Amino acid sequence: MGAVADVKGREKQSAASFGLRETLLVSIAVMLIGGAIFLTVWRRVAFVNTGYEIRILEKKAAKLHNQKRAMEIEKEMLSNPDRIEDLARKQLGFAEPLPGQIRIVR
Repeated sequence: MGAVADVKGREKQSAASFGLRETLLVSIAVMLIGGAIFLTVWRRVAFVNTGYEIRILEKKAAKLHNQKRAMEIEKEMLSNPDRIEDLARKQLGFAEPLPGQIRIVR
């Protein structure tokens, strides 16, 4: 009887270890599939967020380009020699220097 009990004990132990192994394999498979799904969703969300950030930066770049063009136009307008002379004469009261007022410095 001892041999029969020993064989039955081994069968129970073997069945228990097979169930444990199977559970472990299923758990690992579920974790791998879950991880793959998580990474796929995470990559997609990151891709969409990056697209939004690119669009925002493109809008900022266009706005800065327009500001630069406006400032270049303003610079050209403000540095116009005719305008500067007109301001000097009318607002500051400047006039052409007389011949005796010009001195050459060496």
